[in-house]
Amino acid sequence: IYLLHRLHNLASKCASSGGRPTPNAGRFGDYSCDSPWTLINSTMSAMREILPDPDFIIWTGDDTPHVPDEQLGVEPVLRIISNLTHIIKSTFPNTKVYSAMGNHDYHPKNQMPPEKNNIYEQTTNLWHDWLHAVSKETFKIGGYYTEKLLNQTGFRVVVLNTNLYYDQNKLTENIKDPADQLSWADKVLQDAAKNNEKVYIIGHVPPGFFEKKRDKAWFRKEFNKRYIDLIQKHSAVIQGQFFGHHHTDSFRMFYSSKGSPISAMFLTPGVTPWITTLPGVIDGGNNPGIRIFEYDTKNF
Repeated sequence: IYLLHRLHNLASKCASSGGRPTPNAGRFGDYSCDSPWTLINSTMSAMREILPDPDFIIWTGDDTPHVPDEQLGVEPVLRIISNLTHIIKSTFPNTKVYSAMGNHDYHPKNQMPPEKNNIYEQTTNLWHDWLHAVSKETFKIGGYYTEKLLNQTGFRVVVLNTNLYYDQNKLTENIKDPADQLSWADKVLQDAAKNNEKVYIIGHVPPGFFEKKRDKAWFRKEFNKRYIDLIQKHSAVIQGQFFGHHHTDSFRMFYSSKGSPISAMFLTPGVTPWITTLPGVIDGGNNPGIRIFEYDTKNF
């Protein structure tokens, strides 16, 4: 399995540096910059060389550069998603991809709506080869879907749009269950238990706190609690969770109400080396990375 997160495309070198000088920016970028195409192409080539025929790829989102909204727009965002979709398809033409949207995969950034919109619609079209018909319908409504893993009986993937729970999303601030996603996920996981299925959950923005800044949460408090409740309720069928957003190669543990470990969430590293501008974070840069998982095909 490949886990792929945050492949940023730049219109010009270091457009995402925020005015910071980058005199040493080289062919493969700089810590003040998002990924240039040379780094993206190198990443894809390395993936193909290391594991040319993965069972499937998980793409956890965030495709556009860290630039102000006025430097982007709906069309540039869709063009970047299209470019990255194309390079993944051309590198792995016969590989199933399970893809989630990140908070930067919308315009304006972070403001993903809990309803149908043009970007959900167009992204569905870009990913049509990866989505079943039913998946396309729920994705158009809220950016989420579920499918059997590689069409195998007993294994399921649930792709969530957790950008709806992000504390920077003003559109969902006073909505109890944006796009009815939590209710939908609860039903999907209930059905999975009835059908003896094991489940992987995929998303972008994770619950919990940022390891590089104390007490920095991403979800609104009420959504964080409801997500944890969901995992506690259905932990028996959930075999793993795969998210991004942090740019760090990290993990999170979930516990039962009695304090026993019940589920793990893996946070994929970012391909971008970009240094976060979040106030209070020290050493916020990252070495670009991808992750390969081995899994037991008999018990997930």
